Amino acid sequence: MEPPKHHDIRDLWSEAREVIDIAPFVDFKPARDKVENLVAELAFVDERSTALRYALQGGKPSLGDKAFKIDVGALLEHIDETCQYLVEYAHMMEAAWRRRRAGEM
Repeated sequence: MEPPKHHDIRDLWSEAREVIDIAPFVDFKPARDKVENLVAELAFVDERSTALRYALQGGKPSLGDKAFKIDVGALLEHIDETCQYLVEYAHMMEAAWRRRRAGEM
């Protein structure tokens, strides 16, 4: 698998979701829905997935007026919650992989 040559968060999430969805032994739907909502929020304010990484472009704020529409506290809470789900998912995947490797599945 080649690393993507872009940063579009919707496309990156779509690619990651394909990998996540092949694990039928893990119920990731509640967490996946939260990640979907976060991705949609980020894509709404940063369509090209660059403005949150590069605060200024040409000396001007990258987000323009959209910067005032972001509830930073809520955004951080969503990001933290999403990271927790993804870490939990990774641990479940690793545990399932270890069981399968040991012949328990």
